[in-house]
Amino acid sequence: MINKTIFKPRRLSKRLKKHILSFDYENKVLYFKPGFHNYENNFVLKVIRDLYTSFKLFVPELERKIKIKDNILIVNGKIESYHIIILESFAKNYLIDVKGSVCVKENLSISFRKVSKSFRCDNNSKITSAKGFPRFVGESFLCYANNNLEIKKEELPEETGNFYFHNNKTRFTQEEILKYCHIKGKIIIIM
Repeated sequence: MINKTIFKPRRLSKRLKKHILSFDYENKVLYFKPGFHNYENNFVLKVIRDLYTSFKLFVPELERKIKIKDNILIVNGKIESYHIIILESFAKNYLIDVKGSVCVKENLSISFRKVSKSFRCDNNSKITSAKGFPRFVGESFLCYANNNLEIKKEELPEETGNFYFHNNKTRFTQEEILKYCHIKGKIIIIM
């Protein structure tokens, strides 16, 4: 049972407790209930992450998808923004390979190495940096309509299937992109 005095401020208490499955105080792990995935929960996760900085956060559905090999964390399946918040609580020292797609809504404090399907960061003014973006994307690199994103050529993926890059703060020509990125499919750039 969860200690009633654990959450501060009090107004968050009910909202936070209803999402927590259990605490493992010995190993400093906080487990969330399955099916934890909507916008409100991103806020809740951030509050919990900030309150419990020494805890690792886990959702059972994500935990089942993860394998670790050397310094590579391998995730089987799609990564949503709430998964990224959880991964940030324990995966900062790993490179992350995803056998699936990734959807980014904010700057990353973790580093993706490979994404087998699509890597998506679009329509978001919160993303200002490409730090942590993957080097290899299997299907599509979708990076557009991020008004504040400043990205260097060296931060582009080395290889991708399709490349969609437009309406970002930084602009590239097709020639500049092809210098740094091997693209197997379509290139869509709007200057």
